[in-house]
Amino acid sequence: MDRNERKTNSRTHSITVDRESRFVLRKVFLDFIILFCVGFLILAYYLWGTPYKRGFFCDDESLKHPYKESSVTNVQLYIVGLGLPVLTMCLTEWIRLRDYMGSRSRTVLGKKIPPWVWEAYRVVGVFLFGCACQQLTTDVAKYTIGRLRPHFFDVCIPDIDCDLPANRWKYVEHFNCLGDNEKLKKEMRLSFPSGHSSFSAYTMLYFFIYFLDKIFNFYFFYMIQHTKIHTTLNLHPSTINPYFSFMYLQKRFTWRGSKLLKHGIQFILLLLAWYTVMTRISDYKHHWSDVMAGFAIGLLFAIVIFLFVSDLRKAPRSSRTLNLEAELHTSNGNTRGVPRAAV
Repeated sequence: MDRNERKTNSRTHSITVDRESRFVLRKVFLDFIILFCVGFLILAYYLWGTPYKRGFFCDDESLKHPYKESSVTNVQLYIVGLGLPVLTMCLTEWIRLRDYMGSRSRTVLGKKIPPWVWEAYRVVGVFLFGCACQQLTTDVAKYTIGRLRPHFFDVCIPDIDCDLPANRWKYVEHFNCLGDNEKLKKEMRLSFPSGHSSFSAYTMLYFFIYFLDKIFNFYFFYMIQHTKIHTTLNLHPSTINPYFSFMYLQKRFTWRGSKLLKHGIQFILLLLAWYTVMTRISDYKHHWSDVMAGFAIGLLFAIVIFLFVSDLRKAPRSSRTLNLEAELHTSNGNTRGVPRAAV
């Protein structure tokens, strides 16, 4: 009888594991398909996209700036804009959840996925999805509008004699470029909006939000768990979670050093985005309105992804459960034998 029960339990466990594996694999597969579709459209624009053919006025001085190399190259932009947030997110989730046993670990094909790996996947996936969406939005505008860059004359060298009185006030639509760099001749029509501005604004501002929500929340949680604050407040460590500790310390405690450090790092992140935006104007890559539009796109996507896509504003279910248990076991500021959360 016992042997039959063990077989039944083993069979039921296998079915549960298989169902969970299918659920996790299906979720990951769909996430990658969606991200791949958006990324493929970006790649298609880059490889085969043709900008709108816009003309020019010979007396337009905003198009007669010299060509300069970018102060912030594409490689630098992607390393800082993608590498820094992704590495920080993975490291933060590892430190925050490496020893977390408050919920059942996900299992795929018989192997358990650590909570920090799953959480890092979710956080980084949302961040990359938003980044891809803002980039695609920027590219659609670039190729649809086809605005000429400030160094248009220097790169194109149009075969139009602008010294002739007939061409001085004329809008020239039909012309050929004598310049020999095909890549630059395509790029010269992609001024509006600024891709560097939208990318830097989104990555740094979203990282700014993540930094506020995760890193410092975890820091306060760590301080409570490893100091005697919980004994002073008559709280059992198992009832404390990052969101509760953050909100409680915000209301009850002030630490000037942490506040200056927090805002100092925030300022550095914003300064990186601001510097990138300003160099696009000083390098004559974009007009000021291109930069403003790009920055607005990045800002908009950072806010939308934060509010409607990510879970940064939502407390985990386990956290809400622990808070509820803490309230139920607390009376007049004294705890009454709060048990440690079950694993």
